[in-house]
Amino acid sequence: MSESETLLSLAIELARRAGALQRERYETPLEIGTKSAPVDLVTEVDKACEALIVAALATQRPHDAILAEEGGGRDREGATWRWVIDPLDGTTNYAHGYPRFCVSIGIEREGERALGVVYDPLMDELYHAVRGAGAFRNGKAIRVSPEPELGRSLLATGFAYDRRESEVDNLDHFGAFLKRARALRRDGSAALDLCYVASGRLEGYWELKLQRWDIAAGALLVDEAGGRFSDFTGSGPASSGRQVVASNGRIHDAMLALLRGAACALLLLAATAQAQDATPLVGPTGSAATSLESYLEQPGRLLVERRHALPAIALEGETRLVLEAIIAYEPAREQERVLGVRARLRGAGGVRTIHLDLHEVEDLARTLAALPGVVDVERAQQATVEIRYTTRDGLGIAATTGAAPSRRLLRVAGSPPVELALSDAALEELRTQLDACRRYLFEK
Repeated sequence: MSESETLLSLAIELARRAGALQRERYETPLEIGTKSAPVDLVTEVDKACEALIVAALATQRPHDAILAEEGGGRDREGATWRWVIDPLDGTTNYAHGYPRFCVSIGIEREGERALGVVYDPLMDELYHAVRGAGAFRNGKAIRVSPEPELGRSLLATGFAYDRRESEVDNLDHFGAFLKRARALRRDGSAALDLCYVASGRLEGYWELKLQRWDIAAGALLVDEAGGRFSDFTGSGPASSGRQVVASNGRIHDAMLALLRGAACALLLLAATAQAQDATPLVGPTGSAATSLESYLEQPGRLLVERRHALPAIALEGETRLVLEAIIAYEPAREQERVLGVRARLRGAGGVRTIHLDLHEVEDLARTLAALPGVVDVERAQQATVEIRYTTRDGLGIAATTGAAPSRRLLRVAGSPPVELALSDAALEELRTQLDACRRYLFEK
């Protein structure tokens, strides 16, 4: 028996043992505590299942590293094998007697996902995968759904434990998919959602702010069943769980496009806005004559129109920069479109509103990329550099370096005009976020 086969056999045994404990204690009185938030629950069954698995590994695999959700694992620097364990995925469901929970065990070899086992004790469904050898449910091979259309797809998602406090709460993405997919589900177990993508019960799944143990087994199952697993950029595997998209592969690009559309405002540094401004936005062509209203009046143009806002970026004193994107879905093109951007500068002098077309967004991003960061004083004394860019509606970026101290300013036209210094932190955040938005708008 190869080492992979030995590890798989042990993982299956431990998953079944932990699952049996969960089944035995299901719908019995439980001691329920909280961890990071009032909605982040833990029970004595979570802890007992983890202790069972970790104790067995201490005996049978003493040189392996272990990462476990409830903290019972052990690090082993230089270990070849690492076990990533969620002893009870779906704790809130379990605590309420809702029948969707499981044991999830992923095994990494030198940092790469190598094996995965997920066991649903109520349905007695055991999923497993070994890299390069396929994915299985109760010993039978499984494959992802062949469905090619997002509009005919069943999707699942979840919401992070900080949803009561954080404005990055997945509701924008949920709303976007609600209008596009056949139906959405929120079942409370990331590991099972990934298994359902792998087995064709779901076409896709996305979520934010997961942990490594949530996805360690399920991600490999999706890959081995012929699906696709990535972060929201689609550029690589989502190893941390911060952003997760899993699909049958056929709808993956459509999911990414919708996620990037909803996330474009995340990339635009939005913030608390004043009352809604009635001034029309510049249209998608960049023509000042093309208002949002006239654009949307064109036949078949709009299915969904939304505004998206997030916390502002702090400038000098109490001043905050507010950027808001207006996003619409066009049925004819089956894609979302950013119609324009509204910027507000909110401070002691009140609120000033500036409208930007998409070309101005691109130019601002390029200007920010050219701005110097922390300037070396000796080099600054040897040369003078000045960078300026101003939109038609009066939002400008300027930087000057030379014998005098370096200055980087955000300028807003008006009477009187406003000039605000850009700190290193503000400059870096503006660079990162606006450049990401520019890439989405012009390179998708």
